[in-house]
Amino acid sequence: MMSQAPRPSMINPLSPPRMMLSTTSPKKQIPSSRPMISPYGAMMRMLQLLIALACLSCPVHAAVHGHGTEEKGGKRKASPIPDYNPAKQPVTTGEFLVGFIVITFKETVAPEDTDQAIRSANQVSSNPQHAETGKQDKSGRYSSGVDLEEYFKVYSNDITWPKLVVMPDEDTNYQDPHFYGYYCEYDYWRNPIGWKDREEGNDRVKEMNENALKFANQSYRGDKPRFMCYNYVTRRPKEPTEEVSVALLDFYDNRNADPDRIKPVKTRRSKEPKNSTKIFKPWDHYKPACKWGEPMWPNSKIQINDFAGGVLAHELGHSLGAPDVYRIGRFNDGIGGGASPLAYGPTANAFSRFYHHAFIEERNHPTIKNPGTYTLHPRHITPQGKEALGYLIPSNHPHYMYHVEYIHEEDRIAGVGPDHEGMLISVVNLGLTNYLGSPDYFYVYRPNDPFFRGGGDTNKCLFGKSHNRTEFDMTTEPSSRLPNLMDGGISFKNIEEKDGTLTFDLETDRHRVSGSDYTNSMLPQIRLDEISDVQPTSFTMDCTIKFRGQPLITTYGFCWSTSKTPTIRDDTYTLAHRECYRGHAINLRPSTTYYVRAFANNGIGVRYSDEEQIVKTPDVNTPAASIGPLFTDSFSDNRYLFNKYSNEANSPFIGYSPTCVFAKLIAYYRPERFKFSSSKSRSKGSDVDFDQLSWNPSAGDYPMRLEEIDGFFQHVYAQALELNFHNIKPEKDFLRSIKELTGVRSKPVLSDLQPDNLKAVSELIREDLTQSRPVLILFSGGSEPMRWALIDGIGSTGKFHVDFPRNSKFLVDGNIFKPKSGHCVPELLMIPGYKTYLVTSCFYKK
Repeated sequence: MMSQAPRPSMINPLSPPRMMLSTTSPKKQIPSSRPMISPYGAMMRMLQLLIALACLSCPVHAAVHGHGTEEKGGKRKASPIPDYNPAKQPVTTGEFLVGFIVITFKETVAPEDTDQAIRSANQVSSNPQHAETGKQDKSGRYSSGVDLEEYFKVYSNDITWPKLVVMPDEDTNYQDPHFYGYYCEYDYWRNPIGWKDREEGNDRVKEMNENALKFANQSYRGDKPRFMCYNYVTRRPKEPTEEVSVALLDFYDNRNADPDRIKPVKTRRSKEPKNSTKIFKPWDHYKPACKWGEPMWPNSKIQINDFAGGVLAHELGHSLGAPDVYRIGRFNDGIGGGASPLAYGPTANAFSRFYHHAFIEERNHPTIKNPGTYTLHPRHITPQGKEALGYLIPSNHPHYMYHVEYIHEEDRIAGVGPDHEGMLISVVNLGLTNYLGSPDYFYVYRPNDPFFRGGGDTNKCLFGKSHNRTEFDMTTEPSSRLPNLMDGGISFKNIEEKDGTLTFDLETDRHRVSGSDYTNSMLPQIRLDEISDVQPTSFTMDCTIKFRGQPLITTYGFCWSTSKTPTIRDDTYTLAHRECYRGHAINLRPSTTYYVRAFANNGIGVRYSDEEQIVKTPDVNTPAASIGPLFTDSFSDNRYLFNKYSNEANSPFIGYSPTCVFAKLIAYYRPERFKFSSSKSRSKGSDVDFDQLSWNPSAGDYPMRLEEIDGFFQHVYAQALELNFHNIKPEKDFLRSIKELTGVRSKPVLSDLQPDNLKAVSELIREDLTQSRPVLILFSGGSEPMRWALIDGIGSTGKFHVDFPRNSKFLVDGNIFKPKSGHCVPELLMIPGYKTYLVTSCFYKK
């Protein structure tokens, strides 16, 4: 989160790319009496019209073969060249007041020792750079547990420091009338009180903060604070009061009632006796969670939970002008690796002390452009004269600058301690907003991380004679290439520590990137990796994103054709979200040669992989050594999807079992038209865009990334429930209901697997799998709902590969049996105490 000083406006790469449209001048008003048009003029107008019509009928893509790219909408527009614009002066100097308001909720209580809690909020007892991630470093690793004042005096070179003032006083807190969950996102089981859309959540939190501030100001008599901090208390008492428990139970019993109510809804007592063996305990399920970037945890104000001093120091760093340089992670479309190790200060590397805070003057952090020998002083000191604590060095590319700094005998207050010494080399992308965080914005070089993913050997990122790394250029590991894989045009030689300073020789090879080279340098880059599991009608493809582009990549994937150099006009398998780099080509022709490339698009244009592979599908009668597994998604064992679309642990419904299975089957085939609909109303909604579906969703994802998958899974869940797929056994219209839910055009076949037909049914399964068609399998037993799974492969020994949804359970001889996805012989599909059904021939005709 950040609450930072006003900065020059910059393009936000998370914003949807603008489509470049050609414009024409407004039509001139034509008088009612016009002069005669000459035959030549009429002929020219007709020719212009014909040319225009011809242009409209042509494809809108124009290939740029020299760069392996395609574009839409005419001439491409490169990202604007960023300005070099360090902060001119600190946001504030001297002591500044931070108003501290303690807020408790209906189910939470303030600590008994309030004084100790306030002291905790004033202590920087954990690494502030990890504050928003929820991770806690080992105590003392980065901080000695000093108070906020000392911490910021060290970090700012005695320029500015905070002082907490509790409002209205240390003995009074604001008691909000709602549950804490009222301000968090709705969840059927974990939080039935929450908001269901972001605007609603914003309104709730805004009103709470305004009421808390109004309450605090009524009796506060001190000086006006420079910043405000809202401290949300989530600590619950060991034994909640009966009144609070009744109110919470009421929310579970009346999920669709007015969520703004405070008092329980009065309901008529039922005369039916309650089943005393099934007592619902709401506290066992109620677990509201607030994620970074949500209304209660936005990117615009200081807020902490439960007096967390490390988090407060981090947020104050933002208030003083610094962005999140260390990393952001999936939630803001960053990357979750350690992109900025050996950080300094509350939010960033020492770079921010100069560029964002203005705690260091430019003479002590100059930009150097000429070759020569340069000296670095330790980054944490208060510089004297022109002592350089860091250098910025322009690269050949206008977006990137190298940054170097020297770590030596640091304290453990804002630094990393005396155990580290050496030169830290980073690259800064001034063309991106800091909203994305590292590594797109700021990256520390280290070995074995060729595509700047924040991985590699993070403990080997220091340079110097003591590390046997005294050079840095295009031939070293790590190399000096930029994140877009271009030569940055600089090299360092003779990096050496010398009596508390560090010297190095800078060499330059200037070739400024401009024109079409600059435009193409903004395109994403992708590599086509292995093509595997080649079957008569399908194969599997893998890729690697080498550079995410600027703006960031919007879609990527694979394209194939029976002709060389396939493009996105041919058959494609498109991905849109990170952490998923595998796809499959299906509905292919046996005994046919295909050409395959990977592609990536970021709204500016499309770049194809340098690699193009040739694949020939075998004849359908050629025995395969093995098949599959056919599925490439992560739906089966996905914690986010399971938690959101399963009631397994909390109700008699086995919710995730049919939901997961049908969602996987439908998404595997990616039908061209699959609408959200309701069989009761027969109303039709929008088509599912499988190209925008997240195949590996996470609760920590950017919310917009989850919209498509959430809508798709919610629709499948509701339809499966409505069509009786949660029942204990297949109903009369079972196969027709499958066709209604999935939209398959084939004629599914239902088989009851028994010992006497095991061979025949197994042959039906093999026949489907040979043509890359997954098979549905379900288990019916006792009074419990059916369990579902999928068969999506055959191993080299002839065993079937069964894909079980997360938390599948069977009661066998009084014991709980939890099968795991994997290969098994057909006989094991007949689980004791259950009838096994298989649905074969369930597919979409091309």
